[in-house]
Amino acid sequence: MGPLGFLVLSGFFAYLAFDAFQFNRTSGHKVWAIPPSSVRAVGVDPLSRAEQEGAQSNEITAVGGIPGLYWIFVMLSVGCLGVAAWLWLA
Repeated sequence: MGPLGFLVLSGFFAYLAFDAFQFNRTSGHKVWAIPPSSVRAVGVDPLSRAEQEGAQSNEITAVGGIPGLYWIFVMLSVGCLGVAAWLWLA
């Protein structure tokens, strides 16, 4: 792989770093798990706010609980950029 390939790879890792940063910044939302209930009245909307307050909530953490996934992508991007510059100048 030449310098252009490492430059493209650096851009890809930079995009992943940006995406991980954006997700960490905006991941305050919750997904509500609505367990089946035999005592729920017929006609009650399971997605209503009153039903969701009593349901179990789980936060989404798409980064899998790995703190610093953003920094891993940043270092990979900078590393690939360095290799591309080294190959370009060599």
